[in-house]
Amino acid sequence: MTRAKNAEAHDECTADAAERYLRRHPDFLSGRPTLLAELALSHDSGVATSLIERQVAVLRDQSHYYRNQLNELMNIAQDNDRLGGRFRALSLAFMDARDGGAAISLLEISLREDFVADYACLLWPEEVLPQFSGDLLSLRQGRLEGLPDFPKALLDGKPICGRFSDKLIESLFDDRSVGSAALVPIRVDGGMALLAIGCADETHFHADQGTIFLEYLGALLARSLFPAINA
Repeated sequence: MTRAKNAEAHDECTADAAERYLRRHPDFLSGRPTLLAELALSHDSGVATSLIERQVAVLRDQSHYYRNQLNELMNIAQDNDRLGGRFRALSLAFMDARDGGAAISLLEISLREDFVADYACLLWPEEVLPQFSGDLLSLRQGRLEGLPDFPKALLDGKPICGRFSDKLIESLFDDRSVGSAALVPIRVDGGMALLAIGCADETHFHADQGTIFLEYLGALLARSLFPAINA
């Protein structure tokens, strides 16, 4: 007997066994509404689709939708919990950093691991830059007002995510291939600094996403990183 015929015979045996079981336990589905919603139960009404069948189909679609929504919310909650733990650890690490260079190294690790950054730039308003050399995060001197096409909403101190003009992207990252970015303004004594986080994926940072952790990051940098640099 071929493999296909073996599989067909197995399916028939399984179906027969399921039928015998249901005949012995006619109330099996009564206590399992979730399973019942998954079953395709046709109603013999000729060419027309019965109202009951339509209602069951709608309820099944709603069940799938809400299940997917619940799974998505659970994933978001897990990601937020993980990121919250990372921020607590980063805050403590900043407190123990021996100097500004060590603090910026910690920031670079967080950008790579927590924000999945492909590019990063810290725009520094002071003329003297901190001593740092990394493979992801670059430091440069400048002010927000000197950036081409910079969003004036940054002056309100709120992060902005999405896609930006080629001129702005190139001035921050020296690379126009950045698909999306998060811009995090940081209030410092010398004015307004800016952390720019870039990703090759055009959908990674988008205008509709929440920015609460980016705001936390900006506040953390203002209170922990910059005092360490200026010490």
